[in-house]
Amino acid sequence: MNQYKAFRAQSFPQCRKLLAFEHTESGDDGVVIGLNFFSEYEASEFKEHLDRRHAQERKSNGTRQPGGIPVVMSSG
Repeated sequence: MNQYKAFRAQSFPQCRKLLAFEHTESGDDGVVIGLNFFSEYEASEFKEHLDRRHAQERKSNGTRQPGGIPVVMSSG
């Protein structure tokens, strides 16, 4: 299983050039990784790309709730 699929980019209105990623695994305290971009445009484009990729992965794999019930995401 790809451990990076759970990464979600978080942006901050007070610093639009920064994206942060938080990752925790069972038994770990967690890791926070930050990327500081040259421009707000670069950061925004990168985050949009990651968000689209995450949505595609969820759509193709079907998101499952803890009980194993698939969740279907609508585009509207």
